[in-house]
Parts: sequence; C-alpha cells; structure tokens
Amino acid sequence: PAKSLTQEPYSTLEGATSSQNYDESKDIDIIFGTGELKGPLHVDTYRVGPMVVHRQPFAMIREMTGEVFSSFPFEGILGLAFPSLSFGGIEPFFEHVIQQKCLKSNEFAFYLNAEPSLPSAILWGGVDKSLYEGPIRMFPVVQPHYWALELLDFRIGND
Repeated sequence: PAKSLTQEPYSTLEGATSSQNYDESKDIDIIFGTGELKGPLHVDTYRVGPMVVHRQPFAMIREMTGEVFSSFPFEGILGLAFPSLSFGGIEPFFEHVIQQKCLKSNEFAFYLNAEPSLPSAILWGGVDKSLYEGPIRMFPVVQPHYWALELLDFRIGND
C-alpha cells in the first residue's frame, strides 16, 4: 500500500533554484471560514501530468478541524490562490507554474461532471473541447484576492 504523505520519511527537497526561501522548521496554521488546517511546510518538486514544478512549497496536514474536512481524506494542501491570499507570503502553485513556463497557455479550468458517479477534473493549460458544447464566455476577475466575478444575472427555475 502507498505510504501516507504525513508519515515519515517526509518529502525531500530537490536542488532547484528559487528567488524565495521558505522556513520549513515551523508548522503552518491556516484558518478558513469552515475549518482550520495545521501542519509542517515542505518544499519539493511537484509532478502534475506533464508539468514539473520545482521548489514548490506545500503544507502537509497533521491536524484538521471543521466539519468540511470530515467528508474526504485530506493529507496536504496546494492552493490556487492569488498571492494576496496565500498563507504567510508563500508563492502559490500556479505562480510557480507561470514563472517556470510549464504550460503553453497560463490557464487552468475545472470540469465538474453533472453525474456524481463520474469523475470531474482540473485541466492545465486550457480546456478540452470534448467536455462541453457551445461557446465559452470569459468573465474578468473583478477581485483577484478571491477569484471573484461580477454577478450579471441570477435565476431559479424559469423565473
């Protein structure tokens, strides 16, 4: 069986250069509106699909509080936040993806399957045209801190 990320030995740092140094000797404490995560900060090379992202900081979770975390197993967090919302000034994952030129297009998308028994996905570098019909409408992020979009319309049923 695969070993849990939160068990020894922890991930090891690979020798890549970065403009930012991270203090891996301290635990992080991230408080959300629905819970809290605590654990050590680590830096490692991430391999996600075809991408290789060097010196990526991430939190390994040792302690979680809040009902939101009870519904699925959680061993670590790698955020997609804007830098203004990241914990302790840590450079977010997608910022490293952009800086290290890992993708042809600096985009990511979510595919949320309407059928709960079928998989959903995160797509790196754009969209998969086989997963949708019709045109995609792009909306500007009006508050980058929270990935907020302007609400243009809201409907329930036919109203």
